[in-house]
Amino acid sequence: MEIIIIPVLMKTTVAILLLAILFLSLYILKAKKSTTTKEKHSETVISKAIVLSVEKTGFLINNQPQILMQLQVFPAKGRNFVTEVKEILPSAHVETVRAGSIIKVKYNSANTKEISLIEAV
Repeated sequence: MEIIIIPVLMKTTVAILLLAILFLSLYILKAKKSTTTKEKHSETVISKAIVLSVEKTGFLINNQPQILMQLQVFPAKGRNFVTEVKEILPSAHVETVRAGSIIKVKYNSANTKEISLIEAV
């Protein structure tokens, strides 16, 4: 009886291992494909924006205030959108950036919440 059971167990074990390797390979290929698809669709875009509001958050880093700005961004392609950005600005620049100012920003086209200030125009 032992002679028959051992080959059957070996075949079953080999089959399970082959299936595990197959599923693992498919999972890795799918994960790799989804990251390349995301990378193709997300790119950094530079655009102009109008400052709608500016507030000091009360947070300081090296005696430089963090400000919260609400912006309306005007991309070259696509629709305008409104977003918020928190930035640490030198005290001298805080006074120059106010509602109505035009600034340059860069943002991730796939996620417009990932945005940062480049310069005041």
